[in-house]
Amino acid sequence: MAAPSELDVSEWDRNIQKYLPKSCRKRKSDIMNNIIAVAEGVKPSFLFDYAIADAEDLQMFLDRQDVTQGLKCLLLLDDVFVYNPTTLRTHLNCLEFSEEEHFLVDVSGELRHPRVVQGERQRLVKRHIGQLQTSLHEVGTDTCDSDKPLVIPPLDYEQWCIPTMFGVLLGYPAVYWDNGKIDGPANCLGMTPLIVHKICTEIRTNADDHQVQSRVISPTEIYSFSVPESLSPAFEKRIITWIDSVKQKVANSFETEERF
Repeated sequence: MAAPSELDVSEWDRNIQKYLPKSCRKRKSDIMNNIIAVAEGVKPSFLFDYAIADAEDLQMFLDRQDVTQGLKCLLLLDDVFVYNPTTLRTHLNCLEFSEEEHFLVDVSGELRHPRVVQGERQRLVKRHIGQLQTSLHEVGTDTCDSDKPLVIPPLDYEQWCIPTMFGVLLGYPAVYWDNGKIDGPANCLGMTPLIVHKICTEIRTNADDHQVQSRVISPTEIYSFSVPESLSPAFEKRIITWIDSVKQKVANSFETEERF
C-alpha cells in the first residue's frame, strides 16, 4: 500500500470522475483525507455520505489506486461505509465496555435527560457487535465474494440500534443508544448541552506526476462525535485515552488538530 506522500492526485481526480457521482468532485479533498485515514489505520471506517454512491462503483474506485487497494465497502441499510478489514476487526476485538467503563449513552425519547447504558442493554449491544464480527469474518472466505461490497443482511440488523452500530463502525469512544420506539420524540437530546470532539488532518502529497514539491490537501474533519455535557465526567478518561491512541496512529504525513 502506497504512503500518502506517494499519492497520485491526478489519478484520484480521474477515478472520481469515472466511478463516483459528479457532486463528489467538489469534495475530493475531504474524500481523499477520510479514505486515506482508513487506509493508514487511523480510523476503522468512513461513512461515505458526500453523495448517493453505488457501493459496487465505490468498490471499483477503491480498487483502482494502490493506496486504497485492500479497502472494502460495507452496505448497512442504504448507507455505504469504506472500511479497512484489518483495522476494523482489531477495533471490534479490542472494544471493551462494562459497568465501570462506560461506552453507551441512552438517549431514548421518553427520558428527560440522557443517561449511561448499563446492564442487559449493554449485553445486547455486545451480542449485536458479535453478529457484525461474524459478517466481517466471512469476508475473504470461500463463502463470500471479496470483490463485492459486504452487505449486512436484514435478519442481522433488524434488532440493532442503527445509530449505535454506526458509532461502533466509525470507531467512536462513546456512542448513542435508544430503545427504537416510534411513538414520541426520537431522542431526548433536543435541549441537551453537548460537548463535541473533533480531529482534523491534512495530507501532504506530490503536486502531480511531474513535480516533486509537496502539496497539502486541505484540512478535513475525520472524526466528530459528541457526549452530553452532564455525562462528560463519566466518559472523560475513555475519551482522553482514545484521543491519545488516534494521535499515535497518525502517520508523519498527517498533521492533526484536536478541538474540544
